[in-house]
Amino acid sequence: MDNTIFDYTLEVFDRRKCLMGEQKGYDIHKVIDVLTLARQYFKFIRITYVVGLDSYDSLEVGFTKLKNLGLIDDVVPLIFVPYTPEMKNLRNKDATEIDYYKKVRNFFQNNNLVPLKNGLTKNLFQEDKLNNNGMDELLERGK
Repeated sequence: MDNTIFDYTLEVFDRRKCLMGEQKGYDIHKVIDVLTLARQYFKFIRITYVVGLDSYDSLEVGFTKLKNLGLIDDVVPLIFVPYTPEMKNLRNKDATEIDYYKKVRNFFQNNNLVPLKNGLTKNLFQEDKLNNNGMDELLERGK
């Protein structure tokens, strides 16, 4: 097992049961329990999050809480793209404006929640560049 990163797909803070169903849509307290357990076994916790489903306020409160609890190291934001009229109804009304996305981006940047490293390596948070099978060098050459 690679105990470097625990990558957790959170998707949304509000309306979890409604949007994710009974099996996956457990409340935020259960999410905190899972992340607390993960922190015992993994060096870094990465959250994959779908931007556009929550209000900005919910996003800010949720991520601030996780950060203050020490349960998150970075976020990979994905933008919700509705393909049907029904899916458009799931999007937060504020997420139809570009300012919403600017605020979200600023929040992640100002709280050091941007992805710490992008790339194809299994160990995305490798601090020692000499032990990541030369991926940093390959990525630099590709620029």
